[in-house]
Amino acid sequence: MSDIEDAEARRRIEQDLDTTFIVEAAAGTGKTTSLVRRVLATVGAGVDIANIVAVTFTDKAAGELKWRIRAGLERRKSESTDELRRRFDRALAGLEEARVSTIHRFAGDLLRLRPVEAGVDPLFSPLSATESRALFDEAFGHWLEGALAKPSTALRRALARHNGSVERLRYSAMRLMEHRHLDAEWTRKPVDVVAEAKVVVAAVQDVAARSERPRYRTDKLFVALAPFRDLARRASGLDDEALEGELVALASAPFPDRLGSGQYGAGVDRAALIADVEAARAALAAFMRQANAHLAVELRDDLLGPVRSYDELKRKRGALDFDDLLLRARDVLIRDPRLLANVRERLTHFFIDEFQDTDPVQAQLLLLLAAEDGQPPIPFESRVAAGRLFVVGDPKQSIYRFRHADPGTYELVRKLVVDGGGEVLELGVSFRSVPGIVSFVNSAFERVIERDPVSQQAHYVPLRPSRVDDCNPSEPPVVGLPISRPYRRRLGKGAIRASLPEDLAAFIVWLLEDSGRTVVDPTTKERVPIAARHVAVLFRQFAGSRGISTEPLSLALTSRGIPHAVVGASLLGGRDEGHAIIVALRAVEMPDDDLLVYATLRGLLFGLSDETLFEWIERYGGPSASRLPKTAIPAHLQGVLEALLVLVDLHRMRNVRTPAETLAKLLELTQASIGFALAPSAEHAFLQVAAIEQIAAAHEHNGGLSYASFVAALDALENERASAVEDASDDERGGVRIMTVHRAKGLEFPVVVLADPAEGSVREPDKFVDVGKNLGALSLMSCAPWDLVDAHPIELARAAAEGARLAYVAATRARDLLVVPVVGDDPAFPADGWLAPLTRALAPTGHADGPDLVLNRPDDVERPIRSIGAGVHETAGGPVAFVDPKVMATPSKSALGIREVDLLSKDADATVVEADNRAWREARAARQTSIERSARAPRISQTVTKRAKAAAPAGAAPSLTREIGLDKVARAAGRPTGKRFGTLVHLVLATVPLDADKDVVLAVARSVARLTGAQPGEPEAAAQAVSQALAHPIFERARASSRVQREVPVTLKLDDANMADGIVDLAFQEGETTIVVDYKTDDPERVLPEHLDGYRAQVDLYARAIEKATGRLASGSLLFV
Repeated sequence: MSDIEDAEARRRIEQDLDTTFIVEAAAGTGKTTSLVRRVLATVGAGVDIANIVAVTFTDKAAGELKWRIRAGLERRKSESTDELRRRFDRALAGLEEARVSTIHRFAGDLLRLRPVEAGVDPLFSPLSATESRALFDEAFGHWLEGALAKPSTALRRALARHNGSVERLRYSAMRLMEHRHLDAEWTRKPVDVVAEAKVVVAAVQDVAARSERPRYRTDKLFVALAPFRDLARRASGLDDEALEGELVALASAPFPDRLGSGQYGAGVDRAALIADVEAARAALAAFMRQANAHLAVELRDDLLGPVRSYDELKRKRGALDFDDLLLRARDVLIRDPRLLANVRERLTHFFIDEFQDTDPVQAQLLLLLAAEDGQPPIPFESRVAAGRLFVVGDPKQSIYRFRHADPGTYELVRKLVVDGGGEVLELGVSFRSVPGIVSFVNSAFERVIERDPVSQQAHYVPLRPSRVDDCNPSEPPVVGLPISRPYRRRLGKGAIRASLPEDLAAFIVWLLEDSGRTVVDPTTKERVPIAARHVAVLFRQFAGSRGISTEPLSLALTSRGIPHAVVGASLLGGRDEGHAIIVALRAVEMPDDDLLVYATLRGLLFGLSDETLFEWIERYGGPSASRLPKTAIPAHLQGVLEALLVLVDLHRMRNVRTPAETLAKLLELTQASIGFALAPSAEHAFLQVAAIEQIAAAHEHNGGLSYASFVAALDALENERASAVEDASDDERGGVRIMTVHRAKGLEFPVVVLADPAEGSVREPDKFVDVGKNLGALSLMSCAPWDLVDAHPIELARAAAEGARLAYVAATRARDLLVVPVVGDDPAFPADGWLAPLTRALAPTGHADGPDLVLNRPDDVERPIRSIGAGVHETAGGPVAFVDPKVMATPSKSALGIREVDLLSKDADATVVEADNRAWREARAARQTSIERSARAPRISQTVTKRAKAAAPAGAAPSLTREIGLDKVARAAGRPTGKRFGTLVHLVLATVPLDADKDVVLAVARSVARLTGAQPGEPEAAAQAVSQALAHPIFERARASSRVQREVPVTLKLDDANMADGIVDLAFQEGETTIVVDYKTDDPERVLPEHLDGYRAQVDLYARAIEKATGRLASGSLLFV
């Protein structure tokens, strides 16, 4: 460590245990490693593991953290002697009970200590995100029913807006619920909306009247003012709420820049009219701002109603959501000083990972506990006790403002720690990226990310390389990927978006097949050729209200045969197949909905043409499945009738069949599987089917009462993130991973390709947060309150700052190769793109001659002098390779197989047709085999214990395949007996180190006793029994073995119809033989012969299973403990 530039900071982390530290660790510098080392040093200094709290922010991260602490304790134990060894031994024994968890789980544990004082049900159950949303929807529905019966003025105004809808109202209420921890009042200003509306309407009517008589009806100004004239005519007939809605709609409508020239009309000067139009539009904008701000505050008062209803529903059901866990834990500690003092006494050291992702409530909870004894329970004012708090984070990676992780919180805590005598340590040595990437990232961001209190931007800690620079000089680790067709008439974002999917896919093919580049494999640590599993493509955001679809890239990769997975996409993932199924399932529930039925018949499942459906509508009316014609149907319309009959049958049986059965029947009747199999992205199509099948199965499992509720569940989940099951399958397929930067945070990849440079960096602010004032002012129904209006410039600056951090996080995921898309004619284009800091850094420092990176420059546009050519060019951040787009692969015609419309073409490639026929025949044969296998009687699985009893009936000796040894340990007189005590002994033997002393054994026994409901005295008796067992020669042999396993699950296939499974207590290798030991806590002197025979048969089955699994001989032994 002494050779590392930040070695002194790393040394202090492990040795200066009496100082409170905030460690700002740049990307790839080992944040979690530093935290683990601090924990180990604290344990080594004599702090009991039970007094330590280590917090991170996902269950997966918490599991990994605990595993790394365990590995570190075992390593330190093996390197230590005497007292240090005993300390690490005790820590290992108590680690499973240690508080290494997510912040929410920790808060839940605190609430269970004092549920009455916290005002929660002692048996409360935490709600999952899905359960929370469903319960809130229920609460909102109850509230809405009453609210619509007697609507308030604010509710009438909101629903009178052009974008007013119940769904947007529900979304606004949910946002208030999610921000309920920021409960300060919003600013109110007196505004007479009705009077202001009349003034603005007069200005609109004046402009409208003067524009009535143009010289030409096609005059641009006349056309642009059509909405003004329309409103002027209707204004007198509108009530106050409707008029307000119309004025806001007019104010927000687009208006052209070019308004014509010359005389407008008789007696009307164009320039004067345009000036009055601009004045009217300014008045409209001012009115919209005031009316929106006024409505936002009034609407908040109303929408707190469903929030209160939601809280009441949770109370009645004894449930808490994730925010409740934190809020209730914080509040009870503030209200109950004795409880706070008690918890501080028990929990003395707090270690927080990824602190930049902490929200205000989480920070307040932790600061309360880490404060000096005697400090008042005021979270952001209490002095932190020296050495009690250790925080690791990187404010440059704070990208979760939408989850309340406000950088302002980080700065408040940072200041509190420093003012209280703590220190900030910086780690900058990166163990992740090669030096070329480190240099490029520093060049791109060191002048972009600079500390700023207004925008809450972080201080930039430069990265310093640790890895050896073993890159080929002619192959720099930073690559500029040319966007080959960035022009339409001029450079444009639309052209970039259209070009990039094909450019990305072609580049990835070239990278994998022709580039000759290598990377260090994360698993083997060997340098290997780049494979698809090494590549990650990162987007700013996926499809949705603000993101883009990954579908074009997915199709482009599929057409080239590149395996890939979209990780964490929405349920539909922008795919036509999933959407077609969900639309059809809705039509099954609502066969009278002509639009739904039309969309279903026109969609992928039925594939009927518009012409056919239009003729049906012309002859018989709408395509309703409940209004079928009673006359003869022409032959060419029989397909429509058959499709409608399918929907009729599915609708009639929808509440008889389960939703899963209805889905299966739909797919069977429409032969959808054939169409999906022939789609260019068949794998993803079937993944969508599987996802919908899982939802159907889950709906039935959770007690769904009707098909209608299943459809409602589909609607609610349509835009939800994919399940963990999908994510796991993404990894297992081993292809290119496509994900968002937020999903990739905390991960690293040998190759990172950044996507969609046309996506904007800054979003229009929809909230203003001031942590110090506990204020969260939200835009509701697109209405910004005064606090947000006044803070709009600040929020824009904060959004821009977060955009820069997002690009930094994306770039620092790369280990060996970073690929940034670039417009050769102007690397800074688009200037407002989310990758702008990186694309600007691609600009060469000198002339960059070489083959043209642009393939579609218009004839009237000359190639700029500073246009980048293909080749290796020097930039401010080091050499960058720009790939010639002409050398990158393009898809062959047959790479797609025979796509839908080509099926009947006589010109289809014969070799592809034959290949597809062969694949179809193989699939049909495999399906038949699967059906036959499924028709067989299922294999029966029994536990080894039951199987052993069956193998040793009373009075008959079992048929054993080997001699089973029998060993005994001395038993204490009068010790407890029974199943509970036996379970306790087994748990201790499964957990305790094999070389543990009596103190460690007793500590483990007392720890695991809680899991069994042990009675007083039983933990001590179990510890005595285990200590005596560990002294037995069989454990001496186990300790001497190089391979020891405990609690080993085994399965043994007995024949085609039967199998046995069980858990082996202890197995260790001795020479070429595996020794299998099974513990028994019976009194060996009282065991009946037939029971002893069953025990021997049980060990014999264990030994047979291990022999079959390992190919080595096994011997068995019973050990009576």
